[in-house]
Amino acid sequence: MKKVLFFSLFLTQAFCMETTLLLIRHGETTWNKEQRMQGHTDMPLNEQGLMQAKRLAEMMRENHADIDLIYSSDLMRAYATAQETAKQLDLEIKTSALLREKNWGEAEGLFVVEKEALYAEGEEALKKTYPNHSERWKFSSIPGAETDYEVFKRMHEELSAIAKEHSGKKIAIFSHGRSIRMMMVKVLGTEEILGLPNCAVVHFSYVPENTEQPFQFVKVENMKSN
Repeated sequence: MKKVLFFSLFLTQAFCMETTLLLIRHGETTWNKEQRMQGHTDMPLNEQGLMQAKRLAEMMRENHADIDLIYSSDLMRAYATAQETAKQLDLEIKTSALLREKNWGEAEGLFVVEKEALYAEGEEALKKTYPNHSERWKFSSIPGAETDYEVFKRMHEELSAIAKEHSGKKIAIFSHGRSIRMMMVKVLGTEEILGLPNCAVVHFSYVPENTEQPFQFVKVENMKSN
């Protein structure tokens, strides 16, 4: 009987272990610099982005040498950023399409100002009907685009699965600006969060016994500018 109780206690403690998730935006691409809608378009890092990825990797080695695993979006800009940290920490990278950026549908490749002009009328109509982002994030004025809720849902499901599989570990997850921000919006219970620099590291903890909201926002860590 004592052995059964001890094993049950061990399982309970293992399940309740806090997991650390470092969600990291990729380095700069040419489309980032040109302020184009990137989405699922598979753009490589530019020269500046490669330099950022290397600097990030050094920061990760200095501040987060205890990382156990690395996951990445399968888009090359995220994967190439992850590779630099993986080299520094001698870790492999697991990829997942669920960690991708928001699919912007017909707007992909447009300059941000073009996107805003083309879909301004539809956005205004949505804002009038659903004044709060938490209400309108299940809709999009852009044909073929994912909604913010769809982005959050796939990110939440994938991050939950990763955290449960690697309970108690510290995990670096290389993803994209909009995808990470939608997690922040939901966890913090705020309106849309604007801006997240390339190679920013967003710290979350995952505490499974907090069944209502197991994800907890901790902080944003940015690289020091040279």
